Amino acid sequence: MPADLGEHVDHDHPCQTGPLLLHAGLSAGGRVGWKGSPISEGKSPVLIELVRLLDESIHDLDRVSDVDLYEWIVFAAAHQYSSSDFHERPAPDLGDAAELLRDRLSRGWFGKRSVPAPQAWFSADGLISDVVLRTVTNGLVIGEKPAGALWTSSFLPDGRSAWAIGESSAYPDLSRRLFAVDFDRAVTRVFEVSAPEDYQRLATSYPRPMLDGRVLVDWSAAATDLDAVRLTAAGLVFAHNVRVPTPHGVAQLRGWDAESTAWLNRPPGLRISQPSASPTT
Repeated sequence: MPADLGEHVDHDHPCQTGPLLLHAGLSAGGRVGWKGSPISEGKSPVLIELVRLLDESIHDLDRVSDVDLYEWIVFAAAHQYSSSDFHERPAPDLGDAAELLRDRLSRGWFGKRSVPAPQAWFSADGLISDVVLRTVTNGLVIGEKPAGALWTSSFLPDGRSAWAIGESSAYPDLSRRLFAVDFDRAVTRVFEVSAPEDYQRLATSYPRPMLDGRVLVDWSAAATDLDAVRLTAAGLVFAHNVRVPTPHGVAQLRGWDAESTAWLNRPPGLRISQPSASPTT
């Protein structure tokens, strides 16, 4: 997995309703006027891999714990690093499986809306400096993510971070501790990506067109309206690596790897502490 992903500030460790799902009553103003084009009927590559990994368990998902199902999702998403053709593709026989997963991912730990508080964050010293976004033009997947953002993940029901698997993979030689990051949810402006249509709206609202016909998200522009962008577990399954059309080019969410929140601004009312045995979510 890329060495940049995790709950961190990049400069310290290099590396639904309405047009936008915004909390705290934020309006996108005139930014979103485009109604959207049809998204491919192909199934997401993470979904395809997840169904394969679950095998017969797909028909009895209530017997799969939230933690176990989430770990299967992370493993399925990791296939992006072993395939050069990891994007949506036809899979008409997975229609029923997709609906079963969509229902399961709307319940339990997966059904928590907005950004659960507190969030889990790995750090060597527990100090958060100002969030300063920057534009990266290296042509790599890492450059498509919000460079300089503060990355957090939700606490799993067993008390671990949803980024725990990635932490041990991306930072095997670093000794980073787990912290709890709390914030003022009432005033935090959050955009959630749970489906391809969500990322389509985000890229349409804050476009960063590329010469090759693709469009990335202009994270600095997004930061004027949003404090955080959260990829839910459902978004990891259904939206990750899915190409979507916009008026500015084709957008594709890549390289996020886990349920995670990218903070484009310093979390309002930020409070940092050692996590309790059973974090409140």
